[in-house]
Amino acid sequence: MDQPNAKFAVRMGKWKGVKEWMGGPLQIYNLEEDPEELYNWHYERADLVEEFEAIIRKEHKPSPFWPIMGEKKR
Repeated sequence: MDQPNAKFAVRMGKWKGVKEWMGGPLQIYNLEEDPEELYNWHYERADLVEEFEAIIRKEHKPSPFWPIMGEKKR
């Protein structure tokens, strides 16, 4: 299991997707209506969850300078 020593975030317009660690759940926030990020839209917006997850998987590259515990180096 991945360890929670990293954070991933993706922004698309008013929406922001955040993961505390690669294996963790995705949190979805509407920054226009909730700039404090208090309400998680994860269950109401499954379409955004899939889209954000795909972006994170595609765009994340392991870094030799900022290694994530348990992550395999490419």
